[in-house]
Amino acid sequence: MDTIQLLQKLIQIPSFSGNEKKLINFIVDYCNDTDLPVKIQNNNVIIYLHGKNKSKALIFNAHMDTVSVGNRSKWKYPPIGRKAGKIVNGKIYGLGASDDKAAIASMMVLAKSVNNPPCDLWFTFVCSEETDGSGTAQFLQWFKKTKYYLSYKHIAAIIGEPTNLTNIEIGHRGNAFIKLTSYGITGHGAKTYSRSDLAVEKMLKALNGLQKVFSVWKKKYKHTTLGEPNMNITRLYTSGEFINTLPDKCWATLDIRTTPGLHKNLENLLRETIGKYAEISGMKGNASPGLIEGNSMIIKICRKILPKVHFSISLGSTDFSQFVQSGIDVIVLGPGDKKVIHKENEYVYVSKIKKVVGLYKKILSAYSTV
Repeated sequence: MDTIQLLQKLIQIPSFSGNEKKLINFIVDYCNDTDLPVKIQNNNVIIYLHGKNKSKALIFNAHMDTVSVGNRSKWKYPPIGRKAGKIVNGKIYGLGASDDKAAIASMMVLAKSVNNPPCDLWFTFVCSEETDGSGTAQFLQWFKKTKYYLSYKHIAAIIGEPTNLTNIEIGHRGNAFIKLTSYGITGHGAKTYSRSDLAVEKMLKALNGLQKVFSVWKKKYKHTTLGEPNMNITRLYTSGEFINTLPDKCWATLDIRTTPGLHKNLENLLRETIGKYAEISGMKGNASPGLIEGNSMIIKICRKILPKVHFSISLGSTDFSQFVQSGIDVIVLGPGDKKVIHKENEYVYVSKIKKVVGLYKKILSAYSTV
């Protein structure tokens, strides 16, 4: 089957985060049927192709998991299942079409079409990217212990996250998902209390103070390439069940996007700011900022062979920083369209699918000869 047909099959298989097993089985079966060497590493699917140049490796990375369907009634065409993957006006519709199954299909076809590759090739289809990035983390932990990793003089990676093939992402800010908790007394809403005793009032003071100081942090920790850090309050809720009862607990969640200077100091800075009123009761995400410098081999190659492609920074975080921390040059370049991901009626352009395999081959050829 061609790339379009393969993508339709991938879209039809539900693979929500933590439930990727059916998609794993499909990819493994495809590899077995097409004589591609395949192995399962934790819940990741890995294809390794021996190349002529044993001193270099190029890793292709895409994630198998998707977010939820959302409001199914808002989908014009089926998001998953036997009828999903419908092509209308040059677009393939379905959950994960852009994020990230178009990349998976392209890389599967690439793996099949490359005979006797010029350097070692690794295709890594990972789990849990949408939740915690543990799939890529587990692959890299395993990969760095192999004899192959130790023998390479240079390793580069291409992440297939959506860039519409019009730009190449070379970095992103870090993220930290913070949960704050404040405590207070309970009581009847008809009575008067000291604000310093109330959980909601304490949380409001903590958040107001944090918003004021964050305006200072945005300037202090601004990065020349990654830009300013950013913070949003994403949830605010209490333990109270009744409108006339004062709750003894209040919670807030924060989505903070960090630059290198802020990231390493963030937890201490937060505690210093909110310590009188609230405490940090949860801290997830915590992906480090990632950035590849302009003199890296993979960027030089892309600038030369893809002169019309724009280089940019991603607003959201991906598994990019994990490759950077492992000493691997990495770029993000994929056929999907970022404007339509994580929402109903996700699609990918057929024209991008037809173009991307040739583009990856062009990068591979140039990389192997430098």
